Amino acid sequence: MQNCLGAPQSTVSQHLAKLKAAGIVEGRRNGVEIYYYLTNEEVRKIIEVFL
Repeated sequence: MQNCLGAPQSTVSQHLAKLKAAGIVEGRRNGVEIYYYLTNEEVRKIIEVFL
């Protein structure tokens, strides 16, 4: 994720923590990897408009 965003790992981690606290994303751990997904339908709709 940090490579795609061109941001340091610490910055990405801080943003993900805020998104998780706001109930926008959740993570699922698979070994050493964490897969993040949207949990907020309103945010999903907004992203679809931009994409």
